[in-house]
Amino acid sequence: MAEPYAWEPIFQQAVQENDLSKMLPRIAAADQALSDRQREIAGGPHRFEVDAELKAMLVAADALLKLKAEKLGWPTVSATQPKRQEKIDSSASVSSKQSE
Repeated sequence: MAEPYAWEPIFQQAVQENDLSKMLPRIAAADQALSDRQREIAGGPHRFEVDAELKAMLVAADALLKLKAEKLGWPTVSATQPKRQEKIDSSASVSSKQSE
């Protein structure tokens, strides 16, 4: 069995936490671990070697966002959805083309 990525145990603690008073700090720790690892590998010479980990990190980020929405009442978003500004920009370009 493959070794877990360094951030995975922290992520698992967040996902498995049932005590709402402990959940937010665990989610924050998992978010930080993912963010730290992403910065660590971003643009590195070994990028092709970490593609599987990057995909796993995206799945984990989505799971944390879902946990925040379902358990803590945060707005529903996805790490794989385009940013809000990108949606606004594309809507504006469509409207301006239609008015021409």
